[in-house]
Amino acid sequence: MANPDVKINYQGIGSGGGIEQFTKLTVDFGASDAPMKDEEITAAEQAGGAKVLHIPTVFGAVVLAYNLEGVDELKLDPDALVGIFLGDIINGTTPRSLL
Repeated sequence: MANPDVKINYQGIGSGGGIEQFTKLTVDFGASDAPMKDEEITAAEQAGGAKVLHIPTVFGAVVLAYNLEGVDELKLDPDALVGIFLGDIINGTTPRSLL
């Protein structure tokens, strides 16, 4: 180990929290699913007196999970996925407006 006295404490608190902590200089680095806005970068640079290095590294995936009794396999077409993410389909094929 090159620097045994260096300790890293990284906590998954969400992108917004990480950006806020970084901008307020309570942390030295962070990760975010969303890029920092120009005003956030400016605020962090002004507070810290140094240039912010923003490096895109990976793309996060969004997946669906289900736990429906008696359903061993579920295949969803694009329209069904859109309906689920929009909140129009919340229980099988029942539109929210009909509940």
